[in-house]
Amino acid sequence: MKTKGITIWEQRAEFFVLGIVLAVLVFYLVGQLTSPNIKEVGADQVGPGDWHEKLSESASSIKRGQDLKDVPPSVSAAIEQGQKSSSIGLEDFRSKLLASVGPNTPATLPGYRVVPQISGANGDFAANAKFVVPNLPAPSKPVVYQTFDLLAQGVVEQHEGLEEIVVQDPHDLTWLTVATEFNVAEAIRRFSEAGPDGEQPLPSRWHGDRIDLLDVRVERSELVDGSWSEPEVIAVIPGQVSFRERLESHESMDASDRDEILASVIDPMTSRQIYQPDFYPTSSGNWILPDEFMEIDAQADLDEASPDDKKAARRRFLLRRLKKLERDRDELNEQINGSGGSGGLAGGGGGGGPGPGGGGGGDAGGGNGRGFGGGPGGSTGGGNAAENRKKKLEKIKDEIADIQKELDEYQQDDPVVDETDETQSDEMEEALPETSWIWGYDINATPGSTYRYRVKLVVYNPLFARKLSLVEEQQHLAESLLTVVDSSEWSDPIMMEPPLQIMAVRAVPSGLAEISGRLGYGEATAEVLRFHSGEWWSRKFTVQPGDLIGRLEVPDGESTEDMDPLDFSTSWYVVDVVPRMGASRSDTRLGKGALVLIQNMDGDQILRIDPLVDNRKPRPGDEAMF
Repeated sequence: MKTKGITIWEQRAEFFVLGIVLAVLVFYLVGQLTSPNIKEVGADQVGPGDWHEKLSESASSIKRGQDLKDVPPSVSAAIEQGQKSSSIGLEDFRSKLLASVGPNTPATLPGYRVVPQISGANGDFAANAKFVVPNLPAPSKPVVYQTFDLLAQGVVEQHEGLEEIVVQDPHDLTWLTVATEFNVAEAIRRFSEAGPDGEQPLPSRWHGDRIDLLDVRVERSELVDGSWSEPEVIAVIPGQVSFRERLESHESMDASDRDEILASVIDPMTSRQIYQPDFYPTSSGNWILPDEFMEIDAQADLDEASPDDKKAARRRFLLRRLKKLERDRDELNEQINGSGGSGGLAGGGGGGGPGPGGGGGGDAGGGNGRGFGGGPGGSTGGGNAAENRKKKLEKIKDEIADIQKELDEYQQDDPVVDETDETQSDEMEEALPETSWIWGYDINATPGSTYRYRVKLVVYNPLFARKLSLVEEQQHLAESLLTVVDSSEWSDPIMMEPPLQIMAVRAVPSGLAEISGRLGYGEATAEVLRFHSGEWWSRKFTVQPGDLIGRLEVPDGESTEDMDPLDFSTSWYVVDVVPRMGASRSDTRLGKGALVLIQNMDGDQILRIDPLVDNRKPRPGDEAMF
């Protein structure tokens, strides 16, 4: 082996290591053999064989010393009672520690209670005083309205759980909006006022002059066989911002959980999605705000008013509309000027406008800290928010001017109404407190069923985690993060309109020769309306007793070149065409003197459709709610 260039240390490294190990071993053996295993204990030297005897002698000596000493009676009694030895002999010390060091005769004080004062945002309050436990106002009676629309492309795939509800293509959907009003200003006032028995108002730093809304619980009851079912809380729509699942364990939450949730709720955009949630983007944007629905409903009542009442009803309608517009104008002015508006009076969440971007949305309330969430005003559904607000403001100003002009004309026609208008204006002001619209959606309602709804609000409890600031009898109020506001009253019943509807256009009873049909048993013209691909389509069918209503046809006004046939088939057939009591012969020949009885093939349900009634009805698609 070549060793050139390798040092002697590298060549013999293993021998050097072995030598070191042997040297250490020899040193250890020499030490063991030359050192005796004898240790000194006191003045004695003890070898390995003497340790056991030495320990036994020491133990016996200790035991003899214990037997010669008397145990004090107090120690013996304590041992018999099972007390710890550490507590023996301390009774005298404890009694002296707890004894009073003051004079036997106390000084006489005036007959009033002396308590410390703590500085708060609402002023000073007594440290051991009770705080007010406000009973917040319940939401108003809900209004419920229905919408039909086509979900925008890709929406179903984006939201887990929605594909179980919208199962057919195209993704047509009908849903109910349940809306209520909540008096935010009154709720905050109840936080800030003393109680009836002298309870202190809540310090403003506990609630921040706002209502933190954590959940909106919409309850539904169905009319089944003439009775209302037990209420059930409907789920939020898939994809909606919600803390509901997390709040189920609210009893185990602490201050850190509170801070985390409130950090989200205080954000105006997050807050608005809890109490004014956006709907999914749709093809037509048919959904409308509750305010708009109320105006349509009020206009319908106005149209149905008698001629004598119509003028007064119109004036009341204008006054109510004027007050709302003035309030919206002030809100927009504050938002445009940067102050954000008075909180809690948010605009629209939005019903999903055309295209993937969603609906117009509306301006959020947010505002100067009074209301839901606080913070700056929210944004619109798309585009330049500031520019949209300015356009909306100009539109509102124009409408206010038009209403003022019409009211002036009423006053000129009847000068006596001037004072009445002023009184009614004050009444409208009182009827429109500082409220916020709150709504939710029911996308699981079954067409053809009748429902009623009520709303419960879950708000943040400002006493939560403040046990040390409360007197003992109120400390239990600090245990829960949330407070459930009293539920609203039930809404009026509403029947969920189906996407396939039948109306009578014409009905002729038997006995009128050829116009009674080819069999002479009576004849009717039924209009079938179907919602498909985001639109309502209509087709009229001539039917006689025994005929099934509807089949595969091209809608009226269309041709096979324009579109494929639609399925207008129904499960209803004509049972009979019966004369209307008291109908004139002329009305009978014109198809207005009879009723059509139809029966469902899937059951024994029989309906009566009336040409006189159905011809006056607006068709779906003619109303904003459809």
